[in-house]
Amino acid sequence: MSTETRRNRNNPSSVDNEKAECVNAIVFLVSRYHELSNTSKVSPNVESDFDNAKVLIKDLIDRTLWAFSEVRGKYSKKQIWSQSALKAYEESQIDEICLEHPFERARMKSKLVSNPEFVGQNAKEAIRTFLDRFCLGVVITREEHRALNRLERNLGFNDATVWREFYRQAGIELVDPTE
Repeated sequence: MSTETRRNRNNPSSVDNEKAECVNAIVFLVSRYHELSNTSKVSPNVESDFDNAKVLIKDLIDRTLWAFSEVRGKYSKKQIWSQSALKAYEESQIDEICLEHPFERARMKSKLVSNPEFVGQNAKEAIRTFLDRFCLGVVITREEHRALNRLERNLGFNDATVWREFYRQAGIELVDPTE
């Protein structure tokens, strides 16, 4: 992502451009991952190289998921915040807040590389829709993060709003700038 794009996060077209860059990167990485998975294994050394390359690709996908969730700014008022995180931020307690992903990146990554919907002619549209629905960043306090980690998180990818109930169960009150 370009420096110029990152400087214009208040500009909707810049945000859309940066999201598009992330989507294009993931489309490329997922297609390369599938190519490696479908290539005939010639020897144990080649197979090991393929496995190493797939690990690196997954790492790059993970980093791109982070970038996508931070397009509007890590601690921007355009993100969804908990009431407690807003209070901590207003009191300059930045070290007490963090950006949390309701849908775990590890699960998103696995879904992206294992689902044939994300490869081929309609991959770009399918990946963009998936990321817009599930690759969210929510600013919460570190204590709220610990509360979430104490609960069993088993959020599926069928309902993009199910995470809100999960947060409610942890006692987290949310402020959503889109509502």
